[in-house]
Amino acid sequence: IKDNDLEAELYILGHSLDATDGDIIKELMMFPKIKTTIYYHSTEAYGKQIACLVKILGQDNLIEMVHEEPPKIVFKEQKALSPFILPRTPISV
Repeated sequence: IKDNDLEAELYILGHSLDATDGDIIKELMMFPKIKTTIYYHSTEAYGKQIACLVKILGQDNLIEMVHEEPPKIVFKEQKALSPFILPRTPISV
C-alpha cells in the first residue's frame, strides 16, 4: 500500500494473529487511514488475539489504536451462524 490518502477497512475473521504473520499485520494496521475490525468467536480467542497484537504492535500502540477517537482497531464478537438447509432440487445431467 503506497497511497497515504487511501481510506480502507480491514476485516479479520478466523485468524489467530500469530506473530508469524506479524510483519504484514503490523504494516496493514499501522497504515494511517485503515480501520481494522477483528472478529473473535470466544472469550478465550479474544484474549489470545489481544496477547498476539501486543507482541506485534506493542502494548502502547494497541491501547492507543483501540481507544483513540475514532478507534483504528475494533473487536467484535462473531455471532453464531444459523444452520440452513439447501433445498433439494433435481440435478440435470
